[in-house]
Amino acid sequence: MVNCTSDDIRLIIDTSLEDPDITSLIVLSDAEITSRSLDSRPADILKLISMLLTASLISARDPTSNSVNEYRETMRTSEDWLKLAEEKIEVTTGTGLTDSGIPFVSYNEPIGDNY
Repeated sequence: MVNCTSDDIRLIIDTSLEDPDITSLIVLSDAEITSRSLDSRPADILKLISMLLTASLISARDPTSNSVNEYRETMRTSEDWLKLAEEKIEVTTGTGLTDSGIPFVSYNEPIGDNY
């Protein structure tokens, strides 16, 4: 089960990626949420975190992507998206992920033994 949809993602980032590609990135983001044992959070928080992590992956994969709505002015790089996701996680958990960081996965850097 995914925490958000490609339509949700398109609310915060404009991308040329097709829905199946976005869905694949959502699955990666949600796997990260599960691996950090964050899935006990309320559904709306999980959705937001999933959206932000996915936007980070999209931003790195699709250089032509642009932030939209309230994210337009501040979100320029994948690191900006990732930082916002980490802040949202910290607010909801009190511990954050800044100590070990979120393993960043892109299309040319798949998850490997180094995580």
